[in-house]
Amino acid sequence: RPLRYIGVAAGLILSWLVYGWFTTERWNDEIEHWQTVRIGIVQPNEVPDLGPPKYYPGYSQTFPAEMDMSKRLVTGGAGLVIWPEAKYKGYFDHPRVREAYAKQVSSLGVPLLFQDLDQSIAAEEKDKHATFNSAALLGAQGELANTYAKIKRIPLGEYVPWADELPSLKTLVNAFFGEFLNDIAQGRSQHSFTVQDKALVPLICYETMFPEFVAGAVSTLKTGGIITALSSDGWFGNSLQPYQHIYSSVLRAVENRVPLIHALNKGPSIAALPNGRIIFISEYHKAGGYLVDLPHSGETQRSFYTRHPHAFINSVYILFITVFSFALWRNFRSRT
Repeated sequence: RPLRYIGVAAGLILSWLVYGWFTTERWNDEIEHWQTVRIGIVQPNEVPDLGPPKYYPGYSQTFPAEMDMSKRLVTGGAGLVIWPEAKYKGYFDHPRVREAYAKQVSSLGVPLLFQDLDQSIAAEEKDKHATFNSAALLGAQGELANTYAKIKRIPLGEYVPWADELPSLKTLVNAFFGEFLNDIAQGRSQHSFTVQDKALVPLICYETMFPEFVAGAVSTLKTGGIITALSSDGWFGNSLQPYQHIYSSVLRAVENRVPLIHALNKGPSIAALPNGRIIFISEYHKAGGYLVDLPHSGETQRSFYTRHPHAFINSVYILFITVFSFALWRNFRSRT
C-alpha cells in the first residue's frame, strides 16, 4: 500500500510538471505575437527620512529630480512613465505643485503614474484628519485622469488595528512608535486606470502580497491590463527584503496572466511577463531611469485564478479535511 500511495503521488506531480511545461510553451508563443509598449521607470534611490523632503541642487518641489529623468525617458521613446512610492510630493495639497506638474507633463505629452499622500478625498467628505496613500495618473495633457487610494494598509505602520474599538490601544501604540506611525485612511474601492488601449491595475507596496486582492482588481479590467506596483522598501536597508518583495509580486502576474511592472524607490525594479519570466531588473541601491519594452495584450484575458481566486485554497482545505476524516475513520475501525 505505501508503494501504491507513492506511485499515485508521483503520477500527480509528473502530470503537474508536464502540464506546466506545455502551458509555458503556449504562453511563450502567445506573448511573441503581442504588441509592446515602451515604459519608463524612474528609480530615485532616496534614503527614507521622516523629516521634510530634501532636494538636490537645481531641483525643487515643483520640479523634482524624477521629473527631469522623466523628460529623458520620454526622449528615449517612453509612452508611459512610472515613479515608485517615495517621498511626499505635495501634489494634492498645493495648487502650485499641481499646476507645475500639469505644465511639465503636458509638455512631455506622455502619461505619468506616481504616488503621493492625499487629503483631497477626505476634504470632499469634510473629514480633515484623514490622509490617503494614493496613486495618481496624469494624462498626456497634464490633467489628473484618475486616483487610487491604498486599501491594504500596513498594520502598526499605516494604521493601528482595532483602534476604533479600543482608543486607548491607539494612544499606547502612538506613544511607543512615535513618528514612525502614519495614520493612513483606508481606500474605498479597487479600480483600474485607462491609458489609451491599456488598463493599469494600480497597487501600492504591501498590496502585492495578497493574491485574492490582486485577482479582484484584475477582474475589473475591460481591456488588456498591466499590473503596476509602486513600492518603497528602503526602510529595510541592505537586506534581502526588496528581492523577496519583487519576486513574490511576479506570482501575481502568473496567477492572473497579465504583465507586471514593479517600481521600487531604491530598486530593484522589475518587469515580468505572464509566464513568470523577468525581462528586466534594475540595479539595487542605484538611482536612474530605465526603458522597458513590455509586451501586453490588447484583449481582456481572465485566467482561471482571476475568475476563481478562492478555488485552490478551498480545494486544499477540502482535501485536508477529507484525509483527516478518513484517518480518523480508519483509526476508529481499527479500535473497534
